[in-house]
Amino acid sequence: MNKPERRPRISREQQKALRFEELTNAAWTLFCEKGYESLTIDEVAEYAGYSRMPIYSLFGDKQNLFFHVWKKISLELMGILLKGCKEGATLNENLRQLAENLLQDQANKDSHGASIFYVVQSIGISRPDIQEKLRDLAEIHLQGIKTMISYSALEPGQTLRSDPEIIALNLIAMINGSSTVEFQTRRHFQDADYLHTLYKAMALN
Repeated sequence: MNKPERRPRISREQQKALRFEELTNAAWTLFCEKGYESLTIDEVAEYAGYSRMPIYSLFGDKQNLFFHVWKKISLELMGILLKGCKEGATLNENLRQLAENLLQDQANKDSHGASIFYVVQSIGISRPDIQEKLRDLAEIHLQGIKTMISYSALEPGQTLRSDPEIIALNLIAMINGSSTVEFQTRRHFQDADYLHTLYKAMALN
């Protein structure tokens, strides 16, 4: 009789990472169903198959849990926005790719991503520790766009309108602003040509 195959043991750090992932995924799923205010730590823990203690040991409280939910979502979004942007491609081409990626992401999502952004921003107003984490996260996004600008090639006769970091700040502000308007109005009023034209005007002379 063959013995059942033994499952490989995982380290404490791997167990911690797994719990972290499962709890943030559970919090996001329930947030999409119930919103933030009515959702409790106990409900998140039960949905993920844990007691409440791992949430307190990993995150400290509900506010920090939802910061990490937003961090996970926003980093995934940055990966989506920069997908297909290539080192050595022209900045014009990479800005076009950025515009198309943004519209594709918006078309595939509902309003929950924008909702959790506002929830976490509101939490940060009264929580300096979370506000600092939000600044650190914003710096990661800034460096991602700045790096894309820096590794892109310029076409003959083109120059950058400003320092890559300034351009990146302006692009992020434009992306955030347009996303806010679309979230508030529930209307998609942009297309890739429109965004590409705006991005070029902000980045290139």
